[in-house]
Amino acid sequence: MFDAWDVLLTGFVMPMIKPIWKLTPLQLGTFGTATYIGMGVGALVSGAIADTFGRKRAYIGTILVFSVFSLACALAPSFLWLLAARFMVGLGLGGTVPVVYSLVAEFMPSKSRGKALNIIDVFWGLGATLNGVVATLLAPYQNWRLLFLPMVLPVFLAIWAIFYLPESPSFLAQKGRREEAFSVVNDLIRKTTGKTEAWTLAINEDKTKKDYGLISRFSKVLTFNWKLTVNLWIVVMLIFLHRKGVEVWLPSILVSEGYSHQKAFLTAGIMYPAGLTGILVSGWLVDYFGRKKFLIISSTLSAIFIVVFTKVLAMPGYARLAIVLYGFVGEAVIATLYTFISESYPTHLRATGFGCASLVGRFTMAFLVSLFFGGILWPTVGPSNAFIAVGILLILGMFILNRLPETQGKTLE
Repeated sequence: MFDAWDVLLTGFVMPMIKPIWKLTPLQLGTFGTATYIGMGVGALVSGAIADTFGRKRAYIGTILVFSVFSLACALAPSFLWLLAARFMVGLGLGGTVPVVYSLVAEFMPSKSRGKALNIIDVFWGLGATLNGVVATLLAPYQNWRLLFLPMVLPVFLAIWAIFYLPESPSFLAQKGRREEAFSVVNDLIRKTTGKTEAWTLAINEDKTKKDYGLISRFSKVLTFNWKLTVNLWIVVMLIFLHRKGVEVWLPSILVSEGYSHQKAFLTAGIMYPAGLTGILVSGWLVDYFGRKKFLIISSTLSAIFIVVFTKVLAMPGYARLAIVLYGFVGEAVIATLYTFISESYPTHLRATGFGCASLVGRFTMAFLVSLFFGGILWPTVGPSNAFIAVGILLILGMFILNRLPETQGKTLE
């Protein structure tokens, strides 16, 4: 929830800080770039840390970094200070995603894993909605610092995790820590009042001995299956270019089209409640149709609906309908992509593989979304032509996705 809230906060803060420091579109792009570079580095490092030292430790560390430096953003006395603080926020924020998806995937049986992982994104939609609501309510105060203050609250999640978050039994088993793995599973059985029956913990003794260091894990992600990894990275780049181009720049696009800050925030924000419904529906569809088919259909429809939205901006009723439809089909794209990535790698490389893919996504946001799309493309050719161009690239990416192995029903060892 806070991941979504903070990522989308970038788009709402940019039009407010622009006149204060007299920023150019390219300078505004660096504001997003600093955050997303931090997120990319954070995802890469935290993924390797999670595969080496455990999901729980990595989660707690990333949350603390995110919360502390969010407060630093609210107190920033200059634009350069804000850029530095946003980079540090990105380290923590980007680091949470590979850890969370790896942790949840390793607790879930294959028959319901897609549903569980997609439902995580319900909270993305909730965070996006809260961001829109809070930004709209605070817009009359014209104080961008207030928008950062809620981002300090996740520090309480870190405190909770220290005492109550269980470590992944799959990670413990892969490390050869049998007794701890047994303890976690038995504790969950007891807490959920499940019927205790005889069960075994499948541990491949050869794999537990074959551990990797923090740095060597990155090369192992490629040598595990380089074709899968490279094709995944291309798909991630194209999906992020399209989806995040909408999320990050839509408020600024609407302001440039003559909308007030409050109206722009409200219009951009209405796609997220629709997205909540879309995510709930997707949780069922990805386990029924499969990850790839759902991604191909939803990505194609989202590319169409956002272009329609830009074409009917002068007709408010049709514009609202188009952005609602975009939110409904588009919100679940990233969730399903994350599900697909987390299921594509084995346990000893899952968080690292996810972190590497997340690095590609965040660097796409840093350079292609913040600088190229926002700083050059849409200001030059207009919003509609810009979304047509990135929509075509997104659809081409679906042909690459279709060549990758389906992960529906796959057993995570």
